Amino acid sequence: MTFYVLKAQDALQEVVLDWRAGYLAPLEIIVDDLGWNIRNATFRPGDLSVSEQSHDFQKSRAVFFGGHAERFYLLSNRVRTSRDRTLERLLVMRIASG
Repeated sequence: MTFYVLKAQDALQEVVLDWRAGYLAPLEIIVDDLGWNIRNATFRPGDLSVSEQSHDFQKSRAVFFGGHAERFYLLSNRVRTSRDRTLERLLVMRIASG
């Protein structure tokens, strides 16, 4: 499942992914967060970046900052579960103008 987030250019934006919603099997938990990836970042000054990230047994969390106005970014997060499965979720983040 992919979802969409609108972020103000100069604001921090928190994103929380709840892996229980259609991803984790009964009694399965997250044992390792494999990280967030900004797939189409150009790594220019002011580009979208991850400022912090964390996870618990059911959710992944990241805070993003920066980004160029009117630009779309494809983000992904991957985790490893107690059943040794690797799961990935995608989202699109658009940076609002002004």
